[in-house]
Amino acid sequence: ILYNGRVIGAVRLVISRASVHSQIIFNAVAVLSLAGLIFLGVAATSLIITRRYISRPLRELSESATRIAAGDLDAAIDVGRRDEIGALAQKFDVMRGSIRSLVGELRESNAGLEEANRTLEERVAARTAEAAAAMREAESAHGRMIDAIESISEGFVLYDATERMVICNRRYREMLPPALAQIIVPRSE
Repeated sequence: ILYNGRVIGAVRLVISRASVHSQIIFNAVAVLSLAGLIFLGVAATSLIITRRYISRPLRELSESATRIAAGDLDAAIDVGRRDEIGALAQKFDVMRGSIRSLVGELRESNAGLEEANRTLEERVAARTAEAAAAMREAESAHGRMIDAIESISEGFVLYDATERMVICNRRYREMLPPALAQIIVPRSE
């Protein structure tokens, strides 16, 4: 300390390292906690979005296809989506329309049963080919979905309505303890 150009004293500042160390630990715990919360938020959001936009529409489409196959040609099909699932639903709707018109034509015409049977066989073969094409398209969409899920850099897992795992990516398995990763197998495998 200077007074009128002369040194009259000194101030010494002492800082405890313990408080700095405890602040660093506190900040590290806070950052890790925040990262964990963000991870849980992303996982929960992914699960909700996957169920809403992939799992539920596929289940509804499958139920509609089952009802149509059982003879209920008035089963509801949601054709309003603008994605691969919507395209598949539109193909099923077209196929159902073809089946309806075929059934209507057969009811109107009693004459020429042999010709009607041959026509029916040809149309069934054509519809079967359409169904096979639609299934190939669905399998292709499924493959694209698998590729997209595998390209996610974070762990990703999808559960069905009964809370059974449907699919998970490689990163999710890597995040699990080795013993647990060996017993967790998605239902589709």
